[in-house]
Amino acid sequence: ARNDKKKKTLLGRSAYSIAETARMLGMSQGAIRNAVRSGQLPSARLGGRILIPRASIELLLDARDPKGGSST
Repeated sequence: ARNDKKKKTLLGRSAYSIAETARMLGMSQGAIRNAVRSGQLPSARLGGRILIPRASIELLLDARDPKGGSST
């Protein structure tokens, strides 16, 4: 029950931390940091934190989905 509540809270936000993004995508935090560093995953720095906008995550997922992404 606690996990369900946490998932619902995460889904309603507009930006996520590296750790939250890694958890949602089933990836390591290192992989997310590499994607941010290389520019594959657009992010914003706020103070000392790196935040990943929900739109960036959705774009990444669309690009990885052969049915959902644009074919340019």
